[in-house]
Amino acid sequence: MFGRGRSHIGAEPMTARNPLRVRLLLAMVYIPVFAAGAVLFGVWGLWSQAGDSPDPGVLMALSFICAVLALLALGEAVGIHHRRERARTRHEDTEEEPEPDAPEEPGRPEQRPDGQERHGPGRGIG
Repeated sequence: MFGRGRSHIGAEPMTARNPLRVRLLLAMVYIPVFAAGAVLFGVWGLWSQAGDSPDPGVLMALSFICAVLALLALGEAVGIHHRRERARTRHEDTEEEPEPDAPEEPGRPEQRPDGQERHGPGRGIG
């Protein structure tokens, strides 16, 4: 949950999906629920008297807890949105057209400026 992400060891199923969509959905559901709870408990706490049950202090504490949970859900939603945008821009950057001087045939050795062929990643023969 914290940090830059878990390392992948290769034991994950091939059909595993990223949980960000579900986390964003849950955050978007719970933001208005906890915000409404904070408002309702706060108003109820302000209207109740000192001898009422539940006590106004308890209602205000519940209002505060709901407000904190709404802010945490909002922070989660913002973080997930930024993470998805960063992944989307990273994905768009990798889908650029190939350079015009790139070899057209895969597996064909590249030509070095001196006319010799280059075999493999950076290792010239000869």
